[in-house]
Amino acid sequence: MSDSAKKAGSEGSAATVAIVLVTSLFFVWGLTMNLVNALNSPMANYLELSGTEASLLQVAYYGAYFVMAIPASIVAKKFGYKGGVIMGLALFVLGSLITVPATNVASYGMFLLAMFVIAAGASTLETNCNPYITKLGDEQHGSMRLNLAQSFNGVGNIVGPLILSQFLGTTIAAGDPGFADAKLSFLSSTRGMYIVIAVVLAIFLFVKLPTPPGEEEAAANASAEKVSFGSMHKRPYFA
Repeated sequence: MSDSAKKAGSEGSAATVAIVLVTSLFFVWGLTMNLVNALNSPMANYLELSGTEASLLQVAYYGAYFVMAIPASIVAKKFGYKGGVIMGLALFVLGSLITVPATNVASYGMFLLAMFVIAAGASTLETNCNPYITKLGDEQHGSMRLNLAQSFNGVGNIVGPLILSQFLGTTIAAGDPGFADAKLSFLSSTRGMYIVIAVVLAIFLFVKLPTPPGEEEAAANASAEKVSFGSMHKRPYFA
């Protein structure tokens, strides 16, 4: 086999691994998004939150999507989609690990921070994974790869609440017998789920992702151009 054929085979294998990885990431952020929604009611119950305080869980999570949308695009412009994916993974892992001290001391404020950082990672991943997966492999099947990956996001949306229901069981109201034990069990189960997510995504960080064709040249051109919020808005496809 010639050197060029070996190189092509190696690049094809790396692209396949990256496609599987990115597809699994669509599943993970769909899973965590619906974990947040499913956690809202039991979290409010066990931490005895007001309705306003409980609503902050969604505000923290979805607010991160609003905050990170443009910065994630700037990261993609400056460091490429691969760099954006790595940044998103790092934020996701960091946020998941913040749930450990948050649940250990039952700190709702710290848990809100964890959800914000997780969502910042998910937003960064979503911004970068969509175009990244279309550029891996041949152009003809780019849209098919994207549609397939996005279908796993829907699977994560469905599986999230199902997983949580298996861990939590019946929610016990404050003042009822066994409330303290149920609270500890809830916090422990929540911590365990996010530790698993952190470990899995941390492993992904050590996978060497391929650089899509043409991205190195684009990154070189971008390095000569000052990237800012203003310059991004001047582009017709971004505004």
